[in-house]
Amino acid sequence: MDPAPGWSAAFGRDSIKHLEQDLPKGGITREWAWEGSTGAGIKVAVVDSGIDAGHPAVGAVAGYAGIVERDGKIAVDTQPHQDDYGHGTVCAGII
Repeated sequence: MDPAPGWSAAFGRDSIKHLEQDLPKGGITREWAWEGSTGAGIKVAVVDSGIDAGHPAVGAVAGYAGIVERDGKIAVDTQPHQDDYGHGTVCAGII
């Protein structure tokens, strides 16, 4: 009797296909990955726990939208706010 649950069958040793690596000549380099792109003109949004816009790893923050509850109703707060857990600031710093 197979001790693995039925949903795991797709991941069994005989089910997983072997894929050959298809790397660029010379390996993966910064130049290969970026292909000359700079990110100029790109706008991004971080949907997370907030962003500490004063953190040195975070660039310019153009706007805020926090979902809050006011008087028993859901509202959008567009005032600058802090990061409640730190995760959003880390994501913004990476971006």
